[in-house]
Amino acid sequence: MGNCNDYMKRCFGRSDRRSYLRSRYRINDDFAIEFDNLMDNEDSTEERRRLLTDEEKTLLSERRFDTLVQEQRRIDAQIDSKLAQEEEDLRLEEESYYEAKREAARVSNLQQQQHKEKLTKAKNKAKQKN
Repeated sequence: MGNCNDYMKRCFGRSDRRSYLRSRYRINDDFAIEFDNLMDNEDSTEERRRLLTDEEKTLLSERRFDTLVQEQRRIDAQIDSKLAQEEEDLRLEEESYYEAKREAARVSNLQQQQHKEKLTKAKNKAKQKN
């Protein structure tokens, strides 16, 4: 039950923002130092978004669940459209990468063929002179 209460406190932004960090430093096999540090996480947690916005808290307290669901669906649609756009951009980038790779391979093969032809001509000239 305690975990449930802690979770609800975090959802509504009422959590204890301090935590303890226990550290142990071993100097050698016989001697170790152990200490506790009180870590204040207030500055880093404020930057992160809370689980529920003030508007969502208001909607929940007023039991306007349909409005909350509609708002979430709108947000989900925005996220989905952004994801679809990013996937399309990635697909186009991959296509251009593979096209450039094929073009580079074609140019490389062409250069190798020209180099082989030059060597063959040079060998033929050397044979004709002998």
